[in-house]
Amino acid sequence: MIYFISDKGNLSEEMWQECMRQRMREGVEYIIIRDKGHFETQRVKKLMDYKKKYSEIKTKIIVHSDFKLVQETEADGIHLPYELWKKYRKEEVFKRWHQGKLVGISIHNIEEAKIAEQQVDYMILSPVFHPSCKAIEGKGIAWFKEIQEQISTPVVALGGIIPERVKELYKVGIKDIAVMSYLMCSENNLRDLRGENI
Repeated sequence: MIYFISDKGNLSEEMWQECMRQRMREGVEYIIIRDKGHFETQRVKKLMDYKKKYSEIKTKIIVHSDFKLVQETEADGIHLPYELWKKYRKEEVFKRWHQGKLVGISIHNIEEAKIAEQQVDYMILSPVFHPSCKAIEGKGIAWFKEIQEQISTPVVALGGIIPERVKELYKVGIKDIAVMSYLMCSENNLRDLRGENI
């Protein structure tokens, strides 16, 4: 499974929409919209309308941190930082809201993973490799694998994932990956992240 974490950045609205549509047509399983400070209801609604128009598109549209936007646009779910999820998880309104919607979180260690296990639909664990956008070191495949093997909920690898490293992950059975900047470039091929061209 590939989780595409989208950040609008400096792209125009039309370029961003086309990038999302392109990845949906290619069959990316999840798009997590994480446009800090750029959320617009119409933007997400356009993606949902595009998805509904073509029955062959199965991409799940996940919104980062904004419950209201999920409700207004009928997005498929929400992604939360671990601390925010921990704050909301016991509230009755969140439990009711969760029914029928996907909930994913970001984690960084085994302690967080064990607390969230069986309470969310997936966890994104980072950094596996050195991410190009942050000055932090990757913790390695062995670190990720050790945590993944202790958790029954799907654990997704994030951090510095590019086609050249995908083969290393697949070789040890890591099939769920999250990427950011690589898929924002229209010239890059989704198939490369599935190992098809390696």
